[in-house]
Amino acid sequence: MRSGIQFIFYSIYFLFILCFPYNSFSQIIDSTATDTTSKKRIIFAPIIAYQPETSWAFGAGAVYYFKPGNHYISNTAGYSTDSLMLLSTNPSQLKAIAVYTLENQFQFELGGDVYTIDNNYFLSFNFAYFRYPASFFGIGNNTLAENQERYTNTHPYIRFNAQKKIINNFYAGAKLFFEHTKISGIDSGKILDTENIIGEEGGLNTGIGPWIKYDTRNNINYPSKGIQIDVSSVFHEKFLGSDYTYIDNTLEISYFLNTFKTQVIAFNAYSKFQKGSPPFNRMAELGGSYYMRGNYEGRFRDKNYITLQTEYRIPLGNFFAIHFFGGVGEVANEFSAFTMDGLKYSFGAGGRFFLIPEDKLSLRIDYAFGSKSDYDPAKGIIHDRGLYVTIGEAF
Repeated sequence: MRSGIQFIFYSIYFLFILCFPYNSFSQIIDSTATDTTSKKRIIFAPIIAYQPETSWAFGAGAVYYFKPGNHYISNTAGYSTDSLMLLSTNPSQLKAIAVYTLENQFQFELGGDVYTIDNNYFLSFNFAYFRYPASFFGIGNNTLAENQERYTNTHPYIRFNAQKKIINNFYAGAKLFFEHTKISGIDSGKILDTENIIGEEGGLNTGIGPWIKYDTRNNINYPSKGIQIDVSSVFHEKFLGSDYTYIDNTLEISYFLNTFKTQVIAFNAYSKFQKGSPPFNRMAELGGSYYMRGNYEGRFRDKNYITLQTEYRIPLGNFFAIHFFGGVGEVANEFSAFTMDGLKYSFGAGGRFFLIPEDKLSLRIDYAFGSKSDYDPAKGIIHDRGLYVTIGEAF
């Protein structure tokens, strides 16, 4: 729950990197040359967590983190060191997680983000199975906390995204999506039970579509300069076997500017525009650990979503940093329905611990405040707020 500690399971086992690291170093076999900074790291750790929705959760996780190191190719007819051109490859990781809770809930996931030499190809994928509870408040930008109802979402889930570098920092590829949802445990007499909400009966949801990206960031984990523009359109159609027909369009722009010494100001604009009839569980949701932190994720959901956020990052040596952030955002049924009066806000601060200092992979701990939500005669104005613990930056 956003009103208490939100455990993201990765935060538990990544802490074990510090205590039980397994490191090995190897060279990539190549016809040109590769330096000796190539590295691999395998991390195993138990998972113990608690959330109000799940009670105690127990499981295990593993991560394989690897990076080819600096790769050189010949840029002249000769093969001397002076004639070699440096190519830098982004770090990659593969992960596996299995969790069981005392509420008979289960999560299993295999996934990864993999780059090939010189970032010529990028693959991001997840194969997962979830059986977890969730909250539904209705649809729109002005739902009430008193309308909260519980349901259980059970589904296998596949996400497979791939890109190829076309030229310089421009990438093009496709996204593939598959999900089969079963909705159960609906509260009697509430919205999902009494109204006709698209997706309340579950079903098959499949989609495919183009994905393009322009990326000049100097570090994918913790950039200090550069820009990333990410655009995709995923088509969910009957001929793909989908029970839902809609188009999911997303646009995200992140910009990073070095200000003073190693300090950075980061800007992010994210928007989602859905055309057609998406299921309620795949509508744009305001809030969460990435966009509009401090707002309860899913409290406000609709077919369209716009958010702007900024963050000031202050590194403190090689292992720590402190961040200050804020943002505004809104959901709406149509683009013309966005208004200044409907904007929700978010602000907060957090700390970072760099688990792998050379690559700036961070353990992120943020505490954030969201928009005022409701008025309780006994308590006055109630604000959303929450503690977020996870791996990697929000953007």
